[in-house]
Amino acid sequence: MATKNGKKEETKFEEASQEASQEAPVQPQFSMEELAGQLGYAQKLIAILQTKLNDANGVNIQLEAKLQMANEK
Repeated sequence: MATKNGKKEETKFEEASQEASQEAPVQPQFSMEELAGQLGYAQKLIAILQTKLNDANGVNIQLEAKLQMANEK
């Protein structure tokens, strides 16, 4: 329920924000080797995805050219 000036909604937001800030964040600890391994894996995935995207774009361009040629005939 919203009040005229939005006070009730602001109070709910402030309460939720205070509850969230009271919880201690859990941060996993990683060694430098683990992080380096994960980074290397992510870089390989990105490189593969870029290659696949470029290939797909090439196919789309070829299909568009063929479609335009067919429309011209």
